[in-house]
Amino acid sequence: MSGTPVTLTGTFVGVTEIMLGRASGMRRIDLSSGGFWLSFYGLVLAGLVDTSVQSLIYSSSVVTQATGGQSRLYFVAAGVAIDLVSYGLSMLALYFLVQRLNLQKGFADCVIVHNWAAPVVSLALMPVLFVMLMARENAFPDPPGTGWALVYVSMLSLLIVAGIRLLRISLQTDFARALGLFAASAAVSLILDSWLETVLRGP
Repeated sequence: MSGTPVTLTGTFVGVTEIMLGRASGMRRIDLSSGGFWLSFYGLVLAGLVDTSVQSLIYSSSVVTQATGGQSRLYFVAAGVAIDLVSYGLSMLALYFLVQRLNLQKGFADCVIVHNWAAPVVSLALMPVLFVMLMARENAFPDPPGTGWALVYVSMLSLLIVAGIRLLRISLQTDFARALGLFAASAAVSLILDSWLETVLRGP
């Protein structure tokens, strides 16, 4: 890390640069041991964004019909809990995977980058979630049309590319390994999301 003072704004600029594929963004992030613990503040920010999103989603007529009488507070708390648990366990899975690939030296940096990327991703996911919600509301009870699906897939694809870049640059590895690590950690996250959704919110 360079001698340039690290600021919160600079950190988010750095994370955004990494998501755009620029390794220079790493120089804007505090990668020290103190910076490691400070990075968990990023998860708090992401939680605040997710809380707002979950609350708005609950207001949807389509979602309200499927909640089975759950209160807004329970719905929002369950959603945030699902996000945090799936994120934490996917990172734990990533930890064991990077050890097998001898990339463990860069894992602390990877955690820092991902923690700060969490609120950026949460904000970026907002339009994806709202597009999906609008599609469901406009088409309900029929499935969303092809146009909505294409918009959703396009936006989600951009986030997947950004996720691969976060791994490739923070772990200083090649694209193939980053792709494999992303696929594995994403699979863990999706499986946990689905299971916890059923457990906490019902089928």
